[in-house]
Amino acid sequence: MPVIGRFETGELLVYEEVAGPANYQSAARPTIVFRGLKQSVHRVLGVFADDGRIVDQQALAGRTLTYLVRGQPAALGAGAGLPEVADATNLAGSIYRALAVGV
Repeated sequence: MPVIGRFETGELLVYEEVAGPANYQSAARPTIVFRGLKQSVHRVLGVFADDGRIVDQQALAGRTLTYLVRGQPAALGAGAGLPEVADATNLAGSIYRALAVGV
C-alpha cells in the first residue's frame, strides 16, 4: 500500500518501489511515480537502493520523481568516487524505494 499515513496538514506520507531499468540511460533516467498522491510531491524524504548503490534525486514533476544511480559504495573506499553508472547497465535485479510527502 503506497500511503503510509496522513499529517495534520492533510499531506500524505507515501512509499513506492520499482525495479531498476534493464538498460540504464543517463539521457532518459528512471522514474518513480507516487501512485498514492493525487496531485504532487512536496518533498522526497529519501531514495534507497537494495544493491548498495547511491541514488540521487534528479527532478520532481507532479507525482513523478526522476533519479540517477551512482556506482557501488566500495568504489568510494578505493578512491574512485561515485560516478553515475554507465549507460546500458542492467539494473533490473535491483529495487529502488522512495519515501515522499505530498497531496
